Amino acid sequence: MEDLMTWLAQQPLLQQIGQDNAYMSHAGIPPQWDLQQAIEQANFANVRLSSPDRNHWLAAMYGEKPDDWQQVKTEEDKFRYTVNAFTRMRYCFEDKRLEFANKSSPDALKSNSQPAPHIQPWFELSPTITQTTWVFGHWAALMGHCSVPNIYALDTGCVWGNHLTLLRWHDKKTFTEPSHKRGIQTKQLKLNN
Repeated sequence: MEDLMTWLAQQPLLQQIGQDNAYMSHAGIPPQWDLQQAIEQANFANVRLSSPDRNHWLAAMYGEKPDDWQQVKTEEDKFRYTVNAFTRMRYCFEDKRLEFANKSSPDALKSNSQPAPHIQPWFELSPTITQTTWVFGHWAALMGHCSVPNIYALDTGCVWGNHLTLLRWHDKKTFTEPSHKRGIQTKQLKLNN
């Protein structure tokens, strides 16, 4: 188990795709950062996650504050904001602060009978996105649909019984594979016994 944890801790939060002006992260890039800041902050967090002091940083990771890059005061704040942005972000407030409560699709949020909160998908607020190509997951409710060109939302809810989406990079063609959820549940039961 320790070998797996070490391997996971060494994986980047942000990955450039080949030599292209294209990047991949689990959840996206916060709209308060430009690309260079995103690269620097991903490296900052990766160094800490792969350090001998990893457990300290993992303990400091949890929490929803700061949600505003301008409010970051300590290294722990910087680390928490960075990890949250790269792994948990879906929506941001109009002032570009991270918002964590809403997980629904933008269409579902608009059609809700409740007054819509003043939030937008992170990719609609990010000026960096118009200058790059971005690949992300984490947001199954999007079902692969994104309102911004050159953005590929790949999470299509396989774990929830929908399908797995794959992107062939050289021609941007997507492929899907139906969920084998019953098989996953069976394997989980076998592992737990």
